[in-house]
Amino acid sequence: MLIAEQTASSVGEITSIVESIQNGFFVVTESLQEGYKEVEVGTEKIETTGNTFKDISEGITEVG
Repeated sequence: MLIAEQTASSVGEITSIVESIQNGFFVVTESLQEGYKEVEVGTEKIETTGNTFKDISEGITEVG
């Protein structure tokens, strides 16, 4: 095999490896973004639940 052929083969392999790494980063980035959205939704639900319990507690205090 000539040096030029070896170089071309190596470049092809390196390009493939880099593409695989880029795809992996893309998948990780998407997963993190989805996770952050879920955390935001969960935080909102916790705040709503906390406010509801606060309202109930205040209502009980007013009745008592």
